[in-house]
Amino acid sequence: MSRRIGWLGRPEADPSYFLYARAYGVATLLRLTLPDATATSWLPVVALQGSGAILLLWRGAALGWGLAALGAATGILALQDQLTQSAYLFGCAVAALFAHAGSEAERPARLGPGLRHAIRGLTLVVYLLAGLHKLNRDFFDPSVSCATAGLAALVGEGQATPLWSEAWVAQRAWPIAFVALELSLPIWLALRPGLGVVLLALFHLPLTIIFAPGFAFTMLTGWLAFLGEPELEALRRTARRHPVLVLAIGGAGAALSRALFFPGRWGRDPDWVIKEAILWLIATWLVVTAATSRPRAFTGRAVWRSSRPLASTRFAWAAAALFLLHGLTPYLGLGFHRTGAMLSNLRIDRGCHNSLLFPEALRLADPYVVVDRIDFAPGRADPAYAATVTERLWSIAALERAREHWCKKHPEPLAMEGRHEGRAFAVADLCKEGLPFATPWFAGMRRFQVNLTRHCPQRCVH
Repeated sequence: MSRRIGWLGRPEADPSYFLYARAYGVATLLRLTLPDATATSWLPVVALQGSGAILLLWRGAALGWGLAALGAATGILALQDQLTQSAYLFGCAVAALFAHAGSEAERPARLGPGLRHAIRGLTLVVYLLAGLHKLNRDFFDPSVSCATAGLAALVGEGQATPLWSEAWVAQRAWPIAFVALELSLPIWLALRPGLGVVLLALFHLPLTIIFAPGFAFTMLTGWLAFLGEPELEALRRTARRHPVLVLAIGGAGAALSRALFFPGRWGRDPDWVIKEAILWLIATWLVVTAATSRPRAFTGRAVWRSSRPLASTRFAWAAAALFLLHGLTPYLGLGFHRTGAMLSNLRIDRGCHNSLLFPEALRLADPYVVVDRIDFAPGRADPAYAATVTERLWSIAALERAREHWCKKHPEPLAMEGRHEGRAFAVADLCKEGLPFATPWFAGMRRFQVNLTRHCPQRCVH
């Protein structure tokens, strides 16, 4: 890192860098409003990522990226953060640190086209992985698919039942249409980024209403990397010429959404409602801009070349490749969370592997433990709870956490029988002997799902 600029200095870079740094700072602060981040244990992460976000908003300084990366890594490794957006924020921060590092003469190129290409690559990989993971038998089964589960949530919990019937929701076409749209998004981004960003905003609206209040704002930082000066100027022009139109249409959409879907959300989770309304305004702004701009102002091709391609882009390709390899770890049995697989119905466990693209033979290990019998002493556990222990699948880390909890309340010997990696095991006293296999290095890192049943198919696994 250059002494002249230093970790706290404002780097020499084009305006697109500072636009991205500030958007990243806002997205990070919004991520820290989600329920998990409000726990007391998250205070170190909030301090690190919050301080980093403020530095990025203020100066775009390298230290801001370092604090943001350290905070994201702490949440992932120690606090069971399972969100893909956290891994994405970490990857983007690390890419920005690499863009700052190295010779001072090359830094403007790395912070300009280099970082922009890195963020583009990471963003494309996230959407590509999300689509690939959904290419499984259960996602295309409307009786269990997350696609139809989301629509059913709107029909069942909102006020939309008179508009759509349950039979309409259960159509086989919905999962197919959803996957087709999601897999087309990285193509649109790569070829026609302006239109791709418009589609992404519209795509994220129902996801934000139903499932994910913060994900769109994290990914929005990536969308910015695809918008060149013509698109940004078109957005500025719309803000000057059509603010009333954007506010009227976006506000009407947000009000209609609030009237039809989840009417009690304002009382339960007002910040979710506010984020949803903001996304309605952003989506409207994009749509109005695309509809009113001069020809090609919002439909041009993406510019992927830079004047110094080797200096500015080689680390970008490395970042995208590493993120892609990490995203494919479910098929190796090495991970699941933070790979874009949430809401995908993907199963990787023995007997339930359902991918249509990646064969089960690729799996290097089956990470789940089947508990066939556990003998809680009378009065130590409800019989119904004991039944849930044997009904679900356990990752080794989750079973170890459960063992610690059980043994605090169970002085009697606690016998257990089960299977792992196809081999049976029996423990006479789980509290004294411990688990018969090695536990993971990072006990606070959630790598695998904790809500799987041992039977399949299972409705909307995520």
